[in-house]
Amino acid sequence: MFIPKAIYYEENIVNYTLGKELLEKFKDIPKFVIESHNNI
Repeated sequence: MFIPKAIYYEENIVNYTLGKELLEKFKDIPKFVIESHNNI
């Protein structure tokens, strides 16, 4: 099973079912809000 070391996400991820599910699934993983996925 894939377990990320960190999660970088845009704030509007919470507007989507999958986004909510992933944030919950990986709730113990460090998370960082970014402005745009194009800027990583």
